[in-house]
Amino acid sequence: MCYNIRMKNAVGIVAEFNPFTNGHAYFIQKIKKHLNAPIIAVMSGSFVQRGEPAFANKFLRAKTAISGGVDLVLELPTAWTLRSAEHFAKGGISILQATGVIKTIACGAEHVDFDFANCIQEIANAQDKIKEGIANGLSYAQALKATVKDLPTDPNDILALEYTKAAQGLAILYIQRMGGNYNDSTGHTTFSSASAVRTAWPRVSQTVPESTLEILLGNAGYDINYFWRLVQYRLRMMNPTDIAQATTANEGLENFLKRAQNSLTWEDALSACSSKRYPTSRIRRLFCQLALCQERQMWEFKEPEYLRVLAFNNQGRELLKEMKTTATLPIITKAETLYAADVAATDLLATLQNQPVGLDFTTSPVYIKN
Repeated sequence: MCYNIRMKNAVGIVAEFNPFTNGHAYFIQKIKKHLNAPIIAVMSGSFVQRGEPAFANKFLRAKTAISGGVDLVLELPTAWTLRSAEHFAKGGISILQATGVIKTIACGAEHVDFDFANCIQEIANAQDKIKEGIANGLSYAQALKATVKDLPTDPNDILALEYTKAAQGLAILYIQRMGGNYNDSTGHTTFSSASAVRTAWPRVSQTVPESTLEILLGNAGYDINYFWRLVQYRLRMMNPTDIAQATTANEGLENFLKRAQNSLTWEDALSACSSKRYPTSRIRRLFCQLALCQERQMWEFKEPEYLRVLAFNNQGRELLKEMKTTATLPIITKAETLYAADVAATDLLATLQNQPVGLDFTTSPVYIKN
């Protein structure tokens, strides 16, 4: 098959597809309508940025993305998924830039008319005041909010801001999100949030493409309190210093985490540790880091070191051919030297879903002919 679209004009997105919903399908359709270009998605692997194991394994989720119109799916390593929005966006954009074929970044936003670029400039101009706020006991987020008045508050807008900050030199296309917001667990018939889909699964035929349901049915979901018991065991075996050395906890937060060791449920543990200074999302991510049994330096990588291919179609295969000459990082299609956290994350998710471990070494990238 011959492709007339120049591959170096590809569009990049950072996503989780946890799972792939009608809202994601709408987003992909809008990109193609605006730009008529191949799409590369950098997708979180076995754990997601909200601080939980993924709803289904990364190869199946990547397959739903290809079925939904994405051309090539690369993995965002766990060292970036289990960090703040800033690190998540920076890792994803770094991978997209390393392909050498991206000209434009597309991202969803609740307020597409918001001046993200101007907000970034205001933040840059206010660094001294932000540092002063932190010195006075505020968290970075609190100091930022106190200093820069016109800040986005919606999680999707916050991510759009971070994508804008990380994507210097690239064009950015903002697309209006449809349906429920990031944390909405209620259904919206056609455009439900991924959270709402996970809550209602598998009674979601109106809210996800048929291909998503077919691919993930029987292969999605797990008991979050089973996961909590694994985290709880780690907490009970470790002192606060050990916890700090295994996570990105700092400023005494490791002591808060230790307090949760006798909590009965995941939600109880989050309530025991969360506060105005330490939001629930950060606590979830730290618990996930703890569960993966890594040293602190695993979570402090500055830049990704490879491009891990999860799935592609015919056009994605052409992109991969071109990336052999344009990419600035090694392209991995077979399991070679992977971050230890990624292997641990894949095996832990498999354990939660009562599946065999070793998926990183037994599964090839998904190829869907089109």
